[in-house]
Amino acid sequence: MRKNGRKSEERNYTIQSLFLVFALFAFTLALSGYFVNNDVKADTPPAALTSQTQLDETQTVAVNDSFSYNLSEISRGRILVRSEIDGLYGCVIYFGETRNVYLSLPKGESYIPASMGDGVYLFKVVKHINGTKYEVLESIEINVRLENELMPFLFPDYMVSYDSSSAFVDIAVALCEGTNTERTARKICKWVYKNISYDSERAADLLLDGGKLSENIPNLEQVFELQKGICIDKAALATGMLRSIGVPTKLIFGEYKGKWHAWITVHIGEGEWLLLDPTTNSRCKETDYVAELFY
Repeated sequence: MRKNGRKSEERNYTIQSLFLVFALFAFTLALSGYFVNNDVKADTPPAALTSQTQLDETQTVAVNDSFSYNLSEISRGRILVRSEIDGLYGCVIYFGETRNVYLSLPKGESYIPASMGDGVYLFKVVKHINGTKYEVLESIEINVRLENELMPFLFPDYMVSYDSSSAFVDIAVALCEGTNTERTARKICKWVYKNISYDSERAADLLLDGGKLSENIPNLEQVFELQKGICIDKAALATGMLRSIGVPTKLIFGEYKGKWHAWITVHIGEGEWLLLDPTTNSRCKETDYVAELFY
């Protein structure tokens, strides 16, 4: 862990990381022309929250020869998609006035969050044509009824990807021993703050490269291994650690003092949510943080 230069990193992160998240959000908006309350305790066994359920393949829909989706886990607030071609396909989720966009999906399986509660979602599968142009291959309405409103924030998904073998799951388990949910959340945020340094070089490279959306998707295993990342990475890692031990946690994108940023909100029981910023290791003042998107 790097101990020197912490103050310099804290000064640098605001401009660099927030501009990067702005690039992500702006790129999402550019597509517009183309188309809770069961309490879950922190000592819930991690295996129950990182394991995959048995998928009902009768619910698999083949869009074409190289892309399909499965609705077996829609009651958990997520849709399994499978792509045979790296970076070609994407998904767009609409719910009321909210739209979440997931482009450049990797080859293999990904879970797309349907995390905005009960109701009718519009789910679109898109294919990249060129530049910012996408072709809509499939558009369906899905009536979602969650097992409970916390479900989408308890499991891995496209933005917060991990499994029971992820090394940071063991650290999360150790940090939650002998303490309550709120204390666990604070300890995990402090661990991320102390052990994951701010990656100024990556932020600068992404800004020079136009802040590609595909490169903004957090890779939790890589962040943990390299022990560095930007605000999105830190918030996503804290989210994954908390979800892996049974603590419902949302990954939030929005404005921090008028600039784009990423942070988390943690369910600590009785309908109460605690806003924490793993990048600064602080509790969020609601007057300073304005949420725009959550996962």
